Amino acid sequence: MSLNDFLAELAVKYESLETLYLDIGTPEQQKEEESQALFEKLLVVLNDHIQHVAQTKDAFTQETDRMWDNMQRMNRLMGQSDEAPTKLIDTLANMTLWDRRVTLQEEYSYIYDQYTQKLDVIKKLHKELETYIPILGPAFVNPGPFPEEGAEVSFEVMQTFSDNIAECEKEQKTRIKKVEADITIIKGIWDELGATERDSFDQEVIEGSGGEYSISDDILRRLERKKAELQVERSRREIVLQELQADVTRLWDKLRVDVDEREEFLAGHRTLCVETIRAFKEELTSLEELRVQKVQDFILMEREEIIELWMQLRYGHEQQESFTPFYDDSFTEENLTAHENEVARLKQEMEEAAHILEIVARYEARLHAIEELEKSTHSADRFNTRGDPGRLLREEKERKQNARELPKLEAELTEALNRWQEEKGHHFLVYGEEYIHTMQAAAQLAREGKENEKREREKQGPAWIQELEKDWTSVSQSSTHISQPGASRGKLGKALADIRIQFTHASNTHVQKDRISKSTRNTILSTHQDYPILCTDDPDKGAITHSPLYPPSANITQYIPSVALQSSSATASETKRQV
Repeated sequence: MSLNDFLAELAVKYESLETLYLDIGTPEQQKEEESQALFEKLLVVLNDHIQHVAQTKDAFTQETDRMWDNMQRMNRLMGQSDEAPTKLIDTLANMTLWDRRVTLQEEYSYIYDQYTQKLDVIKKLHKELETYIPILGPAFVNPGPFPEEGAEVSFEVMQTFSDNIAECEKEQKTRIKKVEADITIIKGIWDELGATERDSFDQEVIEGSGGEYSISDDILRRLERKKAELQVERSRREIVLQELQADVTRLWDKLRVDVDEREEFLAGHRTLCVETIRAFKEELTSLEELRVQKVQDFILMEREEIIELWMQLRYGHEQQESFTPFYDDSFTEENLTAHENEVARLKQEMEEAAHILEIVARYEARLHAIEELEKSTHSADRFNTRGDPGRLLREEKERKQNARELPKLEAELTEALNRWQEEKGHHFLVYGEEYIHTMQAAAQLAREGKENEKREREKQGPAWIQELEKDWTSVSQSSTHISQPGASRGKLGKALADIRIQFTHASNTHVQKDRISKSTRNTILSTHQDYPILCTDDPDKGAITHSPLYPPSANITQYIPSVALQSSSATASETKRQV
């Protein structure tokens, strides 16, 4: 019914009421009062209805606002973007409150179903994660409060739960492997130690697991502690047995116990059990008793070892005599102990001094090489190079090597000796002498020897002149046939004398011998090359041969230095022609 219809109906009803009043003859005042009362009742009804409708509007508005807020909240909890609500706002803007309410109810129902489904997934993941708490312990697993209505159900939350579950699975496998490994190690050490006693933890966790292992934090800590204790005990017994075996072996060696007997004992006592330690102690006690009976033999053996160490350490007489028990003829247990302690001390000193002794050996070997080279240099047959044409070059190479290596060894040895003095507080001794002084004296002698050798070489002239003179002496003594022998020998002798005089003059006037013209050097070389070609000493054969000093295959240039003194080219050419 529309408002117009209602007003028309109301007018009809009011006319009927007026007719009744007329028929009754109701006084005017009474009629007005009753009409006024009727109008008031109608207004009350109308006001009540208006108020009801207004309340309904407010309720709808609140409901839509609440649904809108809840939808936004659930979208945020599900980790969705704000793009969808923005589009929905544009859609609702042109709707009445009633249509807006209906639309929001439908949208809210859809979003709520999504949220509820994701919340159920989160609850399942949470419960699954909780199952690892008794296995791995609350310190490792912390799923947080149980997810109720209003909990976040975004993809990140789901992924976090899934990652935690995967990490728990991995940790469970890792712990199982570790527990298995620890139990295996513990059982192995038990076997090595021969341990038979078991406490309740050993029986329940280690031996009674049956393949099902508890992997809680407490179990892991107790297993680790048990393993560490057993490893410490094993290490202790290993050290004890090593010391016992070393003492037993030392006495076996001194008592010359048969090898088969030793191997039989060792084969029967290979474990780390208490019985093995007891057996070694008993064996050591037995050997000690036998050792006391043969204390004199032991002292004599210790003295042999001391002498060997003295030789290796290069002890002097005073150092040797400082160990007075060595010269004591009382073969007592105290004297044997003193000898054993001295052997241990000398071995320790040998280890500490090994580096210096090695350098000393190399240094003295180098000095010996220098000395041998000096002897070779002054040897009478130095220039008789028959069968060894490279001797002079080899000597020069060795001389250069000595000059290069000796300073390096001196520096290395000096540094080592100084470091020894700083660490020990005394000089390093070799045969009772402070070796740094011995080395300095040897270096001074070596330098003086080099100066003497240099002066001697300058006096004698270069090696190639000495070779020519040597050849000339050999030719003069052995050759019997030379073309025009008298003239040739005279010319050659004069040429050698001239060269010697010119060299002496060059040495005295400090002429630079490396500034020799190429033509002059070639002239001397050609003269020297022709010179050694001699007739054989046997006139019946008449064959032409080379001088034994230079075989046919030899390169003559290796015997003549690249630097030569200038000499008269005319004299050289004449000498060559005469030869």
